[in-house]
Amino acid sequence: MVNICHLSTVHQRRDVRIVYKECFSLLSAGYKVHLVIADGKPDEIFQGLCIHGSHKYHNRFIRILFSPLSIFFKALSLRAELYHFHDMELLPVAAMLKILGFKVIYDVHDNLPKQILGKHYIAKPLRRMLSGIVALTEASLSPLMSAIITADKNKENRFKSYHTIVRSVHNYPILSELTLIRSDLRSPGYICYIGGITLIRGITQLLDAILPLDVTLILAGLFEPPGLEEICRKHPAWAKVDYRGFLDRKAIAEVLSISSIGMVNLLPNENYLDSLPIKLFEYMSSAMPVIISDFPDWRAIVDQYNCGICINPLEPKEITQAIETMLNNPELCKQMGERGKAAILEHLNWDSQEKVLLQLYKEVLSK
Repeated sequence: MVNICHLSTVHQRRDVRIVYKECFSLLSAGYKVHLVIADGKPDEIFQGLCIHGSHKYHNRFIRILFSPLSIFFKALSLRAELYHFHDMELLPVAAMLKILGFKVIYDVHDNLPKQILGKHYIAKPLRRMLSGIVALTEASLSPLMSAIITADKNKENRFKSYHTIVRSVHNYPILSELTLIRSDLRSPGYICYIGGITLIRGITQLLDAILPLDVTLILAGLFEPPGLEEICRKHPAWAKVDYRGFLDRKAIAEVLSISSIGMVNLLPNENYLDSLPIKLFEYMSSAMPVIISDFPDWRAIVDQYNCGICINPLEPKEITQAIETMLNNPELCKQMGERGKAAILEHLNWDSQEKVLLQLYKEVLSK
């Protein structure tokens, strides 16, 4: 049995892309799969996946310095045939493993150089310099990898200038999870936002937008930074919010079952403009219409499948009008939701991406 090891210093041990999609697909295909994760928690076997906890450093900069070394020795002890890692800060570790004769895959979830430009905890004068360093590191070390996986076509096109074997593996929904969603529980007065709750993801504009409306906003996710929660709780629209914190997959399905509109009103940001939000596809999979920021790649999906309304995320009044349009036209909502779900069932699902992942593994392992 071929031994595979996934590595991460940033993600959680129940990360949807890493665990529920990639690792579980590899397990189903007959691989022995390990996950080394720097979360400070004990080792465990989770549905056949061997999870190895590594020390967690709470300071970001100390983590970047010391976590990769800890991950390296733990990963090396597993003697896997292929190492699949998910964070740019592990690129030096991947390079060392490649030099030692192992096969390595770099999985690019985000456009990190662009993402850094919007990081609130980095002083503005340093952001562009750090962004340049990260871009140079990826350009220098990516050619050493056995292959590159990206989360969308934009990143695939970027990394094709660094490597000859680059594949997009999109974060489309898992079809089996659709059975957990019950649209008969849907309530017209409920809208939802699921994901990280930050200023750049439009929480302030969303609260402003629901203030004049008779709706309940279900918020599911964690505030970043933590102090933002207290600020939001003082907003006059907070009385309309049902805050549920971080939810597991079953609880998310419950939220999707009762909500009638899915919100993705992220603010303009270079990283967001270069990516596709997983929540868009999860809302579509639940037969729910979406109200989404009017970014070119996002609009292309919404227009192609006619499954929602695009808005300027900086204009709360425009968000309000879009919500009102949907609430006042339940038949329109239903039709948009059905078209979105049909797109997921026919095209935009994990089954299609699993084939790309498994074929790439065969290609890399055969060399």
